[in-house]
Amino acid sequence: MVANDETLIRRALSAFINDAHDMSVVGEARTGDIAVQLHSQLKPDVIVIGLPMSNEDGVDSIRRIRATDPSAKFLAVTAAFSGESTITALRAGAQGFVMRDEEPSAFLDRIRDVNDGSTVLSPDATRELIAFVIATPAKAQTDDLRPAEQLSEGELAVVRLLSQGLSNTEMAATLHLSEATVKMRFSKIMSKWNVRTRVHVLIRATRAGLVR
Repeated sequence: MVANDETLIRRALSAFINDAHDMSVVGEARTGDIAVQLHSQLKPDVIVIGLPMSNEDGVDSIRRIRATDPSAKFLAVTAAFSGESTITALRAGAQGFVMRDEEPSAFLDRIRDVNDGSTVLSPDATRELIAFVIATPAKAQTDDLRPAEQLSEGELAVVRLLSQGLSNTEMAATLHLSEATVKMRFSKIMSKWNVRTRVHVLIRATRAGLVR
């Protein structure tokens, strides 16, 4: 499902999705209220939601849907990022962030990753988040850094690619690995560091000086 208050953007995103061989748009919403209603009727695999939405808080729409369906998956699309707003939306339940000028093929990869359960950030969102983490004192952030276990070279490699905003497909191609291997490495990292998402991995790696 695509939720966006800008008709041209909403229809363009829907067209990109419908052109893909493995996905289709089951519904469109021009407001957050309509998105909440359609979700209850359609139960889409992924909701592509525009942030912000005029006269509404798109983040609040994410919270409302997640309150009734904790398994709902969201990919946020925006024209501008800030580290703080990115973290706010991710805490509300968004699994990913992309810019509106993302390449269509990369945009579709982000949807696939979110559908597979990964938390994804575009390169621009990743840079903003890293800058925010570096500029904000650790005590002012909620994700406290515990001593990190040493990562293997393979695990460190995927963390560095994560810091560049690459998708699972792009990481696999860069490292000449299968996507399943990339996902397995992140699972091991999250287990070692006792975190739940790749965003937490990125935050912890940034504080530990592993990425910049």
